[in-house]
Amino acid sequence: MLNYKGLISGLIACVMISTVIQEAQANPSSLMIMDPAPHFYVQMENQTAQDVGISFQLNEGEAYLTPTLNNKTLLAAHQTSYSYGVIFPKLSSQDAFSIVFTSKQDCAFKVEFFAPGDPKITIAGLGCAGGGYSIDGHTLKLYISDIR
Repeated sequence: MLNYKGLISGLIACVMISTVIQEAQANPSSLMIMDPAPHFYVQMENQTAQDVGISFQLNEGEAYLTPTLNNKTLLAAHQTSYSYGVIFPKLSSQDAFSIVFTSKQDCAFKVEFFAPGDPKITIAGLGCAGGGYSIDGHTLKLYISDIR
């Protein structure tokens, strides 16, 4: 006896797969990885006695954080942020982004290249009286200790 429900379900699945393959062949950029694994993580720490805002800024190339870090997200005094995954959709040596701590003045940490044990990080801004970074496994920890 034929199982028509199973046969129809199989045919529908084949048509759907065929459609996806045809779309990918016609437009390769239409296939996107919806949730790629982060290349590394970044976490911000406010060691000061005042609240600050933290923001993500793309400098060059392609990069984003997951979850998204909204501009001037509040980071309370003596607190540590969530751990954000850093994703480079098309990994390139040109990729660069900044994490900016904002109070009366800004303190920006520009991450131009990250490899465990060998990061290229520039700290600049009128608000950077104290700041630095450390590496804990695959997590880059950025901190400020005195922001003006």
